[in-house]
Amino acid sequence: MKNAKQESFNGSISSSYSQQKYPGFNLNGNINYRKGKWTLTSSVYSGVGNWYNESENSTIYPDQKWLTNGKNKNENQYYGGRIGIDYQLNDLFITGFNFDYSDGDGMNKGNSITSIFDLTNNTLNRYMTTNRDGTTWDWGYLGLNYHIIKKFKQEGKKLTFDFDYSNNINDNNSKNINNEFDSDWNLIDNKYDNNYSLSESSSDRFNVSLDMEHPVNSWKMNYGSRLRWAKDKADNHRYSKSNPTEDFQEDVNFSNNYQYNENVYALYYSVERELNEKWTAKVGLRYEHAQSKSIMDDPQYNYKKEYDGLYPTAYLMYQSSENHSLPKLFAPCRSTIYLVFKSENNQTKQVQLL
Repeated sequence: MKNAKQESFNGSISSSYSQQKYPGFNLNGNINYRKGKWTLTSSVYSGVGNWYNESENSTIYPDQKWLTNGKNKNENQYYGGRIGIDYQLNDLFITGFNFDYSDGDGMNKGNSITSIFDLTNNTLNRYMTTNRDGTTWDWGYLGLNYHIIKKFKQEGKKLTFDFDYSNNINDNNSKNINNEFDSDWNLIDNKYDNNYSLSESSSDRFNVSLDMEHPVNSWKMNYGSRLRWAKDKADNHRYSKSNPTEDFQEDVNFSNNYQYNENVYALYYSVERELNEKWTAKVGLRYEHAQSKSIMDDPQYNYKKEYDGLYPTAYLMYQSSENHSLPKLFAPCRSTIYLVFKSENNQTKQVQLL
């Protein structure tokens, strides 16, 4: 609880190593710098992980039992970093930005054997094998925030402006090779199935918010506006063949691409008051106008929708005294009761009452 130094420069490096069936490790570093009106925070990280698991599943059908034993190993590696810069024009005005970036990829090595039993004769009927070696994925994240904080001479009064942009990408290549064998492990003809799926998806988010914290005597008001523009895109393809000597053919029944757009405009207001040392009451109201649209390969599945909603909030919260709190690892005890409000357009809102 020390006061922050006006000028400082510090950093740290840390690393960890874990050993299960396979090893994993990560490396982290950060540098923080503050001088005059400038504040810089930065961090980088990188890691490699291996996850291994074995599973057993049993499925009962009216005349069959399928017992599956599987093994999977996931190999993952990632890296990323963050930088943030704030500039304090004066005691009441701060502006700055944060930039985040991360990237990772991985590979799955897995296989399973399914034993299929005939329950009528209580005999082992056949085996099915599945090989998923070579399944891969790539992912990436980019985030940007620009913010302005305007404080006022009145204690606790603050206006905050935020602009946020984020982009997520995911590319997956899922592979499956299936074979069937009789109870003596002889290969059954015409039971070969080899398929792989390619999936590329991305999402973009733009958010703008203006938030005011405004105390008046013993009341704490909070009001403002939030705008969000979202776009999701996906391109999916599936290829298969039923004979090892054949070429892969695209299965159009499982291939598609789509785009989904959603825009939300919201206004909100709430007021909170501490009734005494233990009780706090809060009421509020949020209005939303939303527009959504999907664009599919087949135009008959496209749709566009707009709706408006009012979402009230109200709760009473009880905070127990420090002398009657739970152990240090837990927050003080609270009792909670919820109410659910339903608007005219059948949208529901869960509200914490007590």
